Amino acid sequence: MEYIPNEALTPELIPVPDASWDVIQDFALSFPGYTIHGSFDKCAEIANAQRRETLSDLRTFLFFEQRRWRHFGQVPDKEALSYIRSLVEEIRARVVETTRQKKIDIADYKEKLITQYWVYQKEVFPDVENHFERPYAPIGRPRPPVFHKHKEWENVITRLGASQEETSQLLGLVPEGERHKWFRSMNSSQALAQSVFGNLAVYGFLSSLTELLDDDEMALLGKAQVLPDNFGMEFKVDYLGEPRPTSLDGYIEGDYRVAIECKFTESEVGTCSRPQLTPADSNYDSEH
Repeated sequence: MEYIPNEALTPELIPVPDASWDVIQDFALSFPGYTIHGSFDKCAEIANAQRRETLSDLRTFLFFEQRRWRHFGQVPDKEALSYIRSLVEEIRARVVETTRQKKIDIADYKEKLITQYWVYQKEVFPDVENHFERPYAPIGRPRPPVFHKHKEWENVITRLGASQEETSQLLGLVPEGERHKWFRSMNSSQALAQSVFGNLAVYGFLSSLTELLDDDEMALLGKAQVLPDNFGMEFKVDYLGEPRPTSLDGYIEGDYRVAIECKFTESEVGTCSRPQLTPADSNYDSEH
């Protein structure tokens, strides 16, 4: 079973209440406790204390139960299996509540973000008509400011006092022809990615990305070495057999490769359609 980070866990991925032990085992192994906590002892400490403070605690507990019964070489008896299933349901309840709260938080985040856009617009672009379509904040349903087509490059954040050479280098990381339709909207994930990763690349700070940690305190980019020579934006993945190649917001080449997909106001990351093909599809043999 592949590792499923907490943030990617949805109720649909959790075994049903009457799931078999085999199904529960697979799910338990989607959270590699020994690796995440750095040792058997630390994992055992959390599991044996039956800590339930966080989702990671619960998943560690379930993982350790799987390893315990694996060590016994037995299938849990009726009483033990009932208890393990109750633990799975506790995980489900935590994920459902987190998902519900996340939706509330995202709605609030978007509303505050759009309000801040209009404040930023007035401060940075006082002659708004020259830069924006429908340049004034609407009454009622909120929407983000959108630059004129010929001004869309202004949606990329540049360093104060940047030279023309530096600005050209930054904008060149995502050529005009590679920009998405709504690149000129302040909601654009692509423009945000170029503002963040592009400036790091131009000013020689890409290596700082190796210091980032994920929710489990592990290196977000794994063993990747991030250098100007092996980093690119709008990298084309053309070997999946898709009608239109997939473009990655960022890509790190090397022995340990990393694909970067950026989201700003979107609540979910899209999926590739190719793995979802079935033998009944006419293009299964060539594209799956």
